[in-house]
Amino acid sequence: WAVAHDPKIKEVGDFPEQRPGIVHRLDRDVSGVMVIAKTQDVYDDLKSQFKTHAIHKEYTGLTHGRLTDPSGRITFAIARKADKSGLMVARPGSQEGKEAETRFTVERYIKNWTLVRAQTLTGRGHQIRVHFKAIGHPLVGDPLYKLRKQRPMKVPPPRVFLHASKLGFTDLAGQQRKYDSPLPVDLVQYLARVS
Repeated sequence: WAVAHDPKIKEVGDFPEQRPGIVHRLDRDVSGVMVIAKTQDVYDDLKSQFKTHAIHKEYTGLTHGRLTDPSGRITFAIARKADKSGLMVARPGSQEGKEAETRFTVERYIKNWTLVRAQTLTGRGHQIRVHFKAIGHPLVGDPLYKLRKQRPMKVPPPRVFLHASKLGFTDLAGQQRKYDSPLPVDLVQYLARVS
């Protein structure tokens, strides 16, 4: 789609033949705002900002259970599981894994769930999903990071309830760029059904 929109993008990136212009990714079932570089200079600059955690990323998620603190931070290291599943795991108090930090704020409670706004200060794979599972509040609809004894939901969500709602960075001219993506229709409709 990006290359069809702007054919110059096919030459941009570290591996343009595989992911032209793609600086970062979202998990397959996660929706939301992304940035795609149109030139190599922009790609390199954005890649640097992601590496130094200068990019502002904010997500909206729905967790199982009621978070007791109105806000907080989760700082468990994240490592790849020892099996061949490809999944990640949080390592509380362990030196194993890569440093990761997620901050969250409770938006509201919906029955026995919590609608949260989460900000990643690091960019680890599956970070928000892994961190909320680690504190006993996995994301609603997450097939990969759920609790073992989690009962099936009466009204299952259409997918994992996680949406990249805000993205901010500094462009090459030094201007702050901020983009918002409202909650998509499928998640809005799900909230209406369960509220």
